[in-house]
Amino acid sequence: MKQEVYFKNIQSKISELLDTAEFEVKIAVAWFTDEYLINKLKKLAKAGVNITIIIYEDRINKKDLFEELYNLNCKIYLSKKLMHNKFCVIDNDIVINGSYNWTYSAHSNSENITVTYSNLVFTENFVEEFNKLSNKCNLINSYF
Repeated sequence: MKQEVYFKNIQSKISELLDTAEFEVKIAVAWFTDEYLINKLKKLAKAGVNITIIIYEDRINKKDLFEELYNLNCKIYLSKKLMHNKFCVIDNDIVINGSYNWTYSAHSNSENITVTYSNLVFTENFVEEFNKLSNKCNLINSYF
């Protein structure tokens, strides 16, 4: 198992890790307004990577930002209950977790992420939590 911690250039690191995705990305973040990362996900979806996202349903998360992802058959779930998670699982191998919300303003905050590689039990715990969260949410489908 390998772990790394980042306190700066977090968006760049997330982008770099997303570039490694071959078949699946699961993201659970309370707030997601970073159009650079959304555009990265669009490219991945167009390349055939399955994308599933859970966000908190509130005014900060602009649903229109996710319309193209929705049209690319990405699953986008809305949590009515404050879902304050901030994690991503890439290809059931890489877990990104930390205080960093995937927002434009997060660049200027004091935030962090820990990246864990190739720890099956650790990854399975995050996937299990992701599945529990998504089961309590509604798909964004009715919005579009």
